[in-house]
Amino acid sequence: MARDISRETSGAREGVGVDLGLVWLTTLSFGWWFFGNPRPLECYLDRLKVLQRALSRKRFLSGNWFTSKRRLAKHHEYVRDFRCDLFFKLGILLVL
Repeated sequence: MARDISRETSGAREGVGVDLGLVWLTTLSFGWWFFGNPRPLECYLDRLKVLQRALSRKRFLSGNWFTSKRRLAKHHEYVRDFRCDLFFKLGILLVL
């Protein structure tokens, strides 16, 4: 019942190095690169500044302060989810 391992692994792919960079989102070890880095924080930084400034102008612990804080938190969550989704989709793309 010995199995021929060389025959089973002959169709296996070789390893590929992945570099997550600043200019290109991903560069593979054999020279391919995938789309430019979208930099979600830099894209939404102006909106975050406006929301943070609006929060700082509200009276602490007032109803308007909580509303403004919720808006700012939602925007931070949007940027975080954008990044997570981007890397998840990139991982799926590399596996296929």
